[in-house]
Amino acid sequence: MDNTFLIDGIEYHIVRNPYTNGPMLGRVDGVPIENRKEICRKFLRLHGWTTEMFGNKITNDLERQINKILNGGGYIPAPRYETTLNKSESNYTRSCSYKVNSEKVDLTECVDKFIYVYKSDSNGRYLSYDHIRRAYLEYRKDESKLDLLTLNLYAYLASWGMLRNSFLMQKDYKFLTPVVVILCKPKYECLINYDPFNDEGSKNARLIMELVDEIREYFIGKTYFGEGDTGLMRIDSVSDTLVTKILLGTLGCTVAYDTYVKKGLANHGLIQRINVSSILELRSFAKANESEIKDLLTKLNDLYTPMKIIDMFFFEEGFTI
Repeated sequence: MDNTFLIDGIEYHIVRNPYTNGPMLGRVDGVPIENRKEICRKFLRLHGWTTEMFGNKITNDLERQINKILNGGGYIPAPRYETTLNKSESNYTRSCSYKVNSEKVDLTECVDKFIYVYKSDSNGRYLSYDHIRRAYLEYRKDESKLDLLTLNLYAYLASWGMLRNSFLMQKDYKFLTPVVVILCKPKYECLINYDPFNDEGSKNARLIMELVDEIREYFIGKTYFGEGDTGLMRIDSVSDTLVTKILLGTLGCTVAYDTYVKKGLANHGLIQRINVSSILELRSFAKANESEIKDLLTKLNDLYTPMKIIDMFFFEEGFTI
């Protein structure tokens, strides 16, 4: 079985550790790896691992987990689909045959509730999405507008409750400037026009997870002063909610995994965190409801995307629940 995979455009595989005789990460081109643990973490995040799952595991532990996954074992989320392994685009990928997650549902009732509130208040907080999305599309290639774009992102996150009870409350808007720089990288440009209806394979899903991982890696290890007597705190985890809110408001390529959206997803037996499997699952959901999603998009401006419509549906359903 082929066990090669790509991370950041570099092809890796598992080889034998000459000292322990166990599995070890290696580059296919033979170039020595200075950051084996970082590469391991990126791979495992793409396969559903959360920050808590890493714990105090050393590099050798992570390499053993990768070896298990590449050979069909280990932790892989969402066992609700059958998978086959193949080599595609010079990378290890999973071909998924969904059994229960491509259901056709009535999206209109829930989304119309969202649209009613959106159109009823000319200064409502739902418009915060429009402001950041418009700013991102207009200014992402203009370095002179980086500060303005960052300020729009900060305001959007504040409007949607992401500063409340989080480390962002203790930071000014400029703390997000490196995040905006990441979002504006040319490699992620293709995700702006992410089309779940015609998307095939897992290339875009893996690229989304690379972006998720890159944003998380920026935050991890940064420090801030907590409230009261807590003193200096270190950021050691970043929620799916924060990262996916950022992606939804800028590229519009995924739903935001907040409390209400996760309740809506759970109501349909869908994965409630961001990973390759959940992205493919929502792509399948979008294809099953393509006609209705496209009809709903005609009720809104061109800042809205298919994934934003799906986010509206699960948000309103979760809120109702």
